[in-house]
Amino acid sequence: MPSGWVSASGTFESNKPDIRRVAVFDQVFDLPLHPLVVHATVVFIPLAGLLGVLLVVPRTRSWARLPLLLVSLAAAASAFVARESGQSLLIAISATAPPEELRVAAEHEQDGDRLFYITLAYALVAVIAYIVSAPGKTLYRGALGIVLSVLLVVGAGALIVQSVITGHSGATAVWNHDGTIDYST
Repeated sequence: MPSGWVSASGTFESNKPDIRRVAVFDQVFDLPLHPLVVHATVVFIPLAGLLGVLLVVPRTRSWARLPLLLVSLAAAASAFVARESGQSLLIAISATAPPEELRVAAEHEQDGDRLFYITLAYALVAVIAYIVSAPGKTLYRGALGIVLSVLLVVGAGALIVQSVITGHSGATAVWNHDGTIDYST
């Protein structure tokens, strides 16, 4: 379910509670938090995917276990903060932004929601993989290991693809919301 829409009058209408009551997601050092925290998600999310693939490889499994767990949890946390701060920023700009910019920003918000849920699911798989792949445990072998390996590899792909989609819609919202700028040379 979309979390908001642009009304016929061109204003952003949200069906979510006003999160501006949580000031921690608004600004840091007088700058919007969202563009700052997005840098963490851009690093942690693809890195979590790469570490998940490394966990699948038996030779690198013992090395990748703990980094996968920590980076996946950091990716989920940064995706949560990016999502909440993005919603706060969207509410803040909704009074003054043109309708087309709001439409593109609302699309970016929906892409960000999808990325958050994918990242959260991936972190859950990473926690399970960490537990069952502990040294001396044989749980990672057999059907459970195959299922976790498939989930880690497919999840890594989903993380990368949705990160690109979300990043593209965010860049479009900021740099070319009406599609009139040609950046080619």
